[in-house]
Amino acid sequence: MIKKKPVKPGDVVEWAIWLDGTETDAVLTDYTEDAQKYIREEATNWFTTPAHCYILQPGEDRTPEVPDHISGPDVRLMVIEAEVMARKLV
Repeated sequence: MIKKKPVKPGDVVEWAIWLDGTETDAVLTDYTEDAQKYIREEATNWFTTPAHCYILQPGEDRTPEVPDHISGPDVRLMVIEAEVMARKLV
C-alpha cells in the first residue's frame, strides 16, 4: 500500500495526462472527471480552489519529455490542478 503524503494549505494537487490529438470530446470529459475525482481524494477534508485545466506543449517550461509510446497529430500534456486552501471542519 502506498501511503499518501499529507497535503497542507498552499499545496497544489495536480493530475496530468498526455494527449495525442485523436481523443474524442467524450474521452476528454472522462479524463476531466477522473482528474477531479483524484483531486477530491488527494485533498479529502480540505477546501480547494476550483480545479482548472491548461495545456502544455512539448518543449515548454515544466513539460517533461514526451514518452516514446506517445505520438499523434497533436501531442500535448493536459494538466488539471487545484490549490489546497483550508481544512474542512468535520
